[in-house]
Amino acid sequence: HDIQSPLSNIKGYLNLLKSDSLSQKESKQYIHIVDSEINRLSNLTKQLLLLSSLDSKRDFMECKTFNIAAQIKSVIKQYQWSLSEKDITLSYSLPETNIFGDPSLIYSVWENLLTNAIKYNKEHGEIEIQLKDSPTEVFVSVKDSGIGLNDAEIERIYDRFYRSDASRTPTIQGTGLGLAIVQSIIQMHDGNITVKSIKNKETTFIITLPKKL
Repeated sequence: HDIQSPLSNIKGYLNLLKSDSLSQKESKQYIHIVDSEINRLSNLTKQLLLLSSLDSKRDFMECKTFNIAAQIKSVIKQYQWSLSEKDITLSYSLPETNIFGDPSLIYSVWENLLTNAIKYNKEHGEIEIQLKDSPTEVFVSVKDSGIGLNDAEIERIYDRFYRSDASRTPTIQGTGLGLAIVQSIIQMHDGNITVKSIKNKETTFIITLPKKL
């Protein structure tokens, strides 16, 4: 269904665009929808391929020592436009800290968490990212002022293709794979992910990673 739905929409609106009676406004509207559905399908394909590779990648991880603070700042920079679009204020405390792991996989963790924090946040909302460390571990928290989660949703958020109550987020599109990917990557690095949430107020994801595998 997650693949068929955007394909059906693309086909439907392309057929509508063949009509000679369309106004310029209608044509632009339909083109915008098709473009949005293509992006949605592309993102789903990317997430599915990543999940598939994660299922068998533990023995093929490309680990090295890297600066996790610099990496998170790079992800934040990548999403500046999305933050500005919703007028979301992002603050962070990211002291220089090195860990040993697969940089490309861990990058996907911050990418997915920040995407969710923006997507499920409110206009003029806030996001706070903090990094702390001990001699053996690093702790990263991503807190947003969004719609929050109830206990039933928290129990299922790492399930593949699960999305929170659609009646509360009818205009928000997602694959339902992001947090499944995050959990898989964290577990591959012998880490842990927990979530704290207050319905209609805030959600905080806390990632714990060992400095060395």
